[in-house]
Order: sequence, then C-alpha cells, then structure tokens
Amino acid sequence: MWLKKAPISLFSLSLLIAALYFTIFITNVYAIGTFVFLMVCFLKHHWKNKTALKLVGLVGSFFLVYFLFLHHRASIQDKQAPAEINQVTLVADTLSVNGEHYPLSVRQRDKPIRSFTDSNLRRSSIFSRLLVKR
Repeated sequence: MWLKKAPISLFSLSLLIAALYFTIFITNVYAIGTFVFLMVCFLKHHWKNKTALKLVGLVGSFFLVYFLFLHHRASIQDKQAPAEINQVTLVADTLSVNGEHYPLSVRQRDKPIRSFTDSNLRRSSIFSRLLVKR
C-alpha cells in the first residue's frame, strides 16, 4: 500500500530488483552491465529526489541481503553433494544413488503413473553429475 505513494514507479523498482537478482545468481558481463545501466538511468532521473534514493537504497539493500543469503545457502548445498557417484541402481519406482533411495512416483487425477524422472531430482546436482558422466 505504501509503495503506491512512492516517488518511483513499481515497474522501475522491480526492474532494478530483477537486475540485482541476476547479477548475484548468474554473475556474467550481461547481468552486471544491465544492472549498472539501470542504476545509471535511475540516478539520472532521480538524482535530486532524496526520497526515491532512500527508498531504492532501503528496498535494494533488503533484497541484496536476501539474495546473498539464498546464494550462500545454495553454495553450501552444492558443497555437501557427493563428489562422485559410485553406483546407480534403478529398482521399480526408486532410484538409488550411493545407497540413498529417491522414490519416483507421479499421480495424475488420483491415478498413479510410473515415471523415471522427477523434476526436483533433475534440478539437483546429483542428477546433473549423473548426466555428465554418461
């Protein structure tokens, strides 16, 4: 509610936050360049408006801390993943990787469907390492 009365449009603020997200999580020349470009445009248009500068500073620092926390947590999870996979066994609806069992079951309209992939497992680093070794 209080953002509707803000001296900056919500679209501009969300663009800055999205650029900050991609700068932290992707960190390539394009993401950094986009973030710098948007910040320069923002500063050019709102240089004398101290309220807008404070708002973007406050909201931006909140999201900066939040995104850095998420990035740090994801890097810790990647470090905890096993370095190598010794054995992969597929038994019915269960995938066993290094002795850990991952159930693979899908339901559609209360009817079980056999599936040998899982979207959460596909995103995990264990499954990615399985694909790389092939």
